[in-house]
Amino acid sequence: MPHFFIQSEQVENDKIKISKGETFTHLKSALRVNIGEKVLFIDEKYIQYETVVELIEKDFLIASVQNKYPSKRFIKHNLYLAQSVLKTDAQFYAIQKASELGVKAIYPLITDNCAVKQKVAEQKIPHWQKISYEASKQCERPDVAQIMPLNNFDFVLNNKEFEHILFFTERNSNTTLKELAAKKEIKPTDKILVVIGPEGGFSENEFAKMEKYAVNKLSLGNLILRADTAVTAALATVLYELGY
Repeated sequence: MPHFFIQSEQVENDKIKISKGETFTHLKSALRVNIGEKVLFIDEKYIQYETVVELIEKDFLIASVQNKYPSKRFIKHNLYLAQSVLKTDAQFYAIQKASELGVKAIYPLITDNCAVKQKVAEQKIPHWQKISYEASKQCERPDVAQIMPLNNFDFVLNNKEFEHILFFTERNSNTTLKELAAKKEIKPTDKILVVIGPEGGFSENEFAKMEKYAVNKLSLGNLILRADTAVTAALATVLYELGY
């Protein structure tokens, strides 16, 4: 069973009250929990609560806290993803897996070869946030990966917020992450942005911009991966190099 997000103020005298709302509806109507069943909760302070349901009423339920402890289900590094918006199923998969792999936020991008129009992508952001929310619950991470406003390719090139911006490309890559990590230390406090292009790959214009800005173009090997697969492979590679 996934855990459910609460606020610490909902915990009083080792009891958690879930009032009428999305979480209550999910527990009562979707999961059909009964008195005596175990439910996991987590608050904004990353405290995990193991509980047992002791009362279910029409508009609320009460769960008794059996055990509580700090959650360890998160990565300590500041990992982010920027990826060219994909068609529906592939985009859902990319968001789901990125959330499971611990990214703090996802920056959807409109690139030259993007398969989705900007207006369509903008309308989908609330739904993408819902996918991230559900994936975060399922993998028991203590927070939710945020879906950021839609941006373009130049946003990544001109961004000064990140200490490390890693472009994973299917061609013209000049190094591997292992080689880069051997040359440049990545500190736990550094912000790392992984960038993945569209199904058709980055355009010649975008590769020219990468050359101009002398970005790190990294390889995921000789195989050509689907863009949603590349998201998972790139993030997993970064996590491995960071020691997870």
